[in-house]
Amino acid sequence: MNDACGYSLWQAEAVTSSNIVSAERVIAAPAQAIFECLADPAKHSAIDGSGTVDAPRTQRRLALGESFGMSMRNHRISYKTNPIVTEFDEGRVVAWRNKGGPTWRYELFPADSGTRVVETYDLTTMRGGALIKLTGLARRTQQNMEKTLDQLDRLITSDGGA
Repeated sequence: MNDACGYSLWQAEAVTSSNIVSAERVIAAPAQAIFECLADPAKHSAIDGSGTVDAPRTQRRLALGESFGMSMRNHRISYKTNPIVTEFDEGRVVAWRNKGGPTWRYELFPADSGTRVVETYDLTTMRGGALIKLTGLARRTQQNMEKTLDQLDRLITSDGGA
C-alpha cells in the first residue's frame, strides 16, 4: 500500500507480524528535523529507548552504504557494533543493520500535525531470526521502540533539540 506521495506504508498485518515489529508516533516537527537526528550517530544514545546505545564511535552523518561504529552496553556487557546503512532517502527513510542482523528502519510520512515516524525492527534480514521470535525479544523490542519514539519526540520538540 502507498501513501499519496508513493511511499510504502506497512500494512496492518506487518505491524503485528512475528518477523517485523513496528511502532509509530506523530511528532509535531518537520520531517527534515527528525531525519537530521536519525542521521546523526551522536544523537542515537539520547533517543535509544532500550538503554543499550552507549556512544557513537563515528562522528560523520549517515549515508547509504556507509558503516558507522557504536559502543553498546547490555546489562554489564559492553560491545561494539558496525552497522551499515542499507536504505537512505533524504528526509524520508533511513535503515541500517549489522552483518547477519535485523534491520532497523525509520520512515517519515507527512501528517496533519507534523510527521508520522514509523520505526521497524525487521527480523527477516537476520540469520536465526526465527529463534529470536521464540525468546520474547520482539515484544520487548516494541516497548523499547515506543520509548525511543517518545525520546525522539522530546529531543526534537525541546528548545535545544535537533
